[in-house]
Amino acid sequence: MVSRENKIVLACIVVAVPLGFAVASLDGVPDWAAYLVLVAVGVLLPGYLTGRHRPNAS
Repeated sequence: MVSRENKIVLACIVVAVPLGFAVASLDGVPDWAAYLVLVAVGVLLPGYLTGRHRPNAS
């Protein structure tokens, strides 16, 4: 059985990869912007949604 946290992480990664490629394909956007999108959506957002980066997470 897949846990709720794993479903959230998987959903964020599935969204982050195409979004990162979309940002990378834009003209005039710095090269690091795609990495920023990947980190924000693929790492930070799942951590926030699962409660791992909140101070009072239980």
